Amino acid sequence: MSQPRVTLSRIVVASLALVSVMLRTAPAQADEGEVWLSAGADVELHERLRLGGVQHLRFGSGRVEALTDVDAVVPVRRWFRLGAGYRLGVERGDATRVFHRLHVDGHVRTRLGRVRVRIRGRYQARIAGNTRHTFRLRLRLRLHVTKWFRPFAVAETFVRTSGLRKQRLGGGLLFAIDDHRIRLVYLLELPLGGRDAERTHVAGMHYRFGF
Repeated sequence: MSQPRVTLSRIVVASLALVSVMLRTAPAQADEGEVWLSAGADVELHERLRLGGVQHLRFGSGRVEALTDVDAVVPVRRWFRLGAGYRLGVERGDATRVFHRLHVDGHVRTRLGRVRVRIRGRYQARIAGNTRHTFRLRLRLRLHVTKWFRPFAVAETFVRTSGLRKQRLGGGLLFAIDDHRIRLVYLLELPLGGRDAERTHVAGMHYRFGF
């Protein structure tokens, strides 16, 4: 019996259906819910330099964020790479707010059989009148089931100069067809450091093309 052919259009339809399911499983009223969408591309200018750009739209309760990212990645070793980037953010809600963000990061990666392990440490500075400094540490585990299907799990902690800020836990599915990448993500953001804040549930769909 012939196997069904995996195509980009089928993956897009399945991805939209899964996002719809995630949105229907709404969080409790005491929690916040958000939808994150993004599309981007990256190009390898040199074996030691890769540039990328991503446009994000994030929908929350009574607000919309439009985020534009540009970044550069430099592979230092097979298992280690450095990156830097800039974000322009525009948030529209009760008022319109504009901010800028700069970041530098380092990635360490390895393999454990069919599992890919990646650890990222990032420092970022958010500038909007004053400057907010944050350090982020992220662990991601990805299982290579097939060439085009790769489920993953992720955990990330955010630390500011004032102490622990929040933790982001979640997972998702990565679909890879030729140069196309589609990621479906569910995230749960938890406040840390004794902050009296609501939990945030995030359903996301992200597309990226590699030249």
